[in-house]
Amino acid sequence: MIELDYVFWPAPVRLHPFETHVRAAAAGGFTSLAITATTYADARKRGMSNADIVGFAADHGVPLRHLDTLTTWAPNQLSPDDFDAEMNERWATTIEYGLEMCAELGLKQILATAAYLPNAVPLGQLIEGFGRLCEEANKIGVWVDLEPMPFFGCNNVAAAWSVVGGAAQENSGILLDTWHFYKAGDQTLEVIDPIPGKYFRTMQVNDAPLAQITPKLIDDTIMYRRWPGQGELPVQEFVRKVFEKGGLKAVGQEVFSLEADAMDPDEAGRIAGRTIWAMLESVGIPTPSQTTSAA
Repeated sequence: MIELDYVFWPAPVRLHPFETHVRAAAAGGFTSLAITATTYADARKRGMSNADIVGFAADHGVPLRHLDTLTTWAPNQLSPDDFDAEMNERWATTIEYGLEMCAELGLKQILATAAYLPNAVPLGQLIEGFGRLCEEANKIGVWVDLEPMPFFGCNNVAAAWSVVGGAAQENSGILLDTWHFYKAGDQTLEVIDPIPGKYFRTMQVNDAPLAQITPKLIDDTIMYRRWPGQGELPVQEFVRKVFEKGGLKAVGQEVFSLEADAMDPDEAGRIAGRTIWAMLESVGIPTPSQTTSAA
């Protein structure tokens, strides 16, 4: 039986505190939890120690393993008008603070995003900045994934590979997200064929309507994602292709939406789990209940 980490990325409950993230992840049957710097800072301000944070997650069966997210390895040029206060604070997390979080909480993976404008930063500078982040992360045994997003300078897999491949760090890869992949425009799954499978270690699964809903794609990604299998994207094809590359270690949902924001957090966790397990099972990927029953 293949061993996977089934990650709860807390997008569906991001407006709630850390303890609620934990309970939602547990309700959905996930095996680990991602944490943002904003969530961490809030928990510390409310009096939780690092040991409290780690212990609370572990006691609920969803240990902390992933940092979501770091952008400051490259120049950050985003307009604060494009995001709410929580997201703007998240984008501003320094590398030093992120690495400190990893060390203190025992995190194993950093999700790096590229929050710079298209064609605004020389490729050499991006390779250097990403490589430096990977080198520092490697000192504490942390993997770094770069996630392309269609509204940023690193907008597709080819752009991400130019940075990751150029930096050539042994602890780095490309995170593939269903929504970002298909909203990048003229990009097909064949784009991942020439890239070694070991670089596709982490996958986020979600869904969406084919048509853009709002005038700004950034608004769509925060407000109108859908649960896996409840949109119009070829999610099943995507999941199968990434799995067949052979390097997958972690998979989870990431559904930002107004619908999820309004839901009871535990119910959001349950729907997140139910929809992604159905999607994984449809292409023959084991799910937590199957893994547990086989143990």
